[in-house]
Amino acid sequence: MLGADRKTLLRRIFFESSSPLRSEADNWFLRELHGRYDVVLKFVARNPGRMHNELVQAIRDASGSPDTQIGGYLKILIKRFGLIERKLPVFAKPDAKRSRYYVTDTTIRRNCTHVGR
Repeated sequence: MLGADRKTLLRRIFFESSSPLRSEADNWFLRELHGRYDVVLKFVARNPGRMHNELVQAIRDASGSPDTQIGGYLKILIKRFGLIERKLPVFAKPDAKRSRYYVTDTTIRRNCTHVGR
């Protein structure tokens, strides 16, 4: 557990509006994610609530490749990083195909929609 002084220091350096390293805290995930992860994350952030087939088609259109798959990338962004959330309709079964995807973190969502447009 962090001591009170350490918590205060971390908050001042990374999270307050005048923090010298605030942009580092805001953007480090985006720099770590490359290629298709970055494309999928940015598309979901810019188009919240899209279904899987809509995501696939949009990324296929952007890449120019009709056989592009994104299921594995979505799975990692959901399970490993927790950046995307899959939401189902209220009475849907867990394996239903009508799920919609959203970016879970407002900071990541804001950065994805403004960085690199």
